Order: sequence, then C-alpha cells, then structure tokens
Amino acid sequence: MPGHAGTYFYSDYCASFIRSFRLQGGLAADQRDWTAQINHGQFTSIVSFGTDQEGEVYVVDLVGSIYKIVPAS
Repeated sequence: MPGHAGTYFYSDYCASFIRSFRLQGGLAADQRDWTAQINHGQFTSIVSFGTDQEGEVYVVDLVGSIYKIVPAS
C-alpha cells in the first residue's frame, strides 16, 4: 500500500471498526473510517494488525482469521 505510507491504522476490540490517520505537525490529520470498505461483515473483535515485508497491512480477529487490507481501485 505505497499510497498509504505514514498512515496509522487502529481499531477497537468491541466496536470492530478500522480507522486511520496521518500524523502532521504532531496532530492527527486525514482521518478515515475504513470499516464499511474493508469489513463486509467478515470480522469481529479485532485483536491485531501486522505487515508483511512489502508493507501490506493485515488484520487479525479473535477467531484467528487474517484479512489483508486492499485499497479500492
């Protein structure tokens, strides 16, 4: 996801949302909610994020399923 370099992704265990922001001048900027675009009712209770060596971002839910975040084209 080269277009999202410097973007911080975060979630809430109970609410199961995925959001992001970029840090600019010490403040959160370019805040975005990815939940509807990524989730599609698949995951609940997000427990972790990870990246691979190419910088692609993954989400892990409570039951151990792993989902790759793929930006819309």
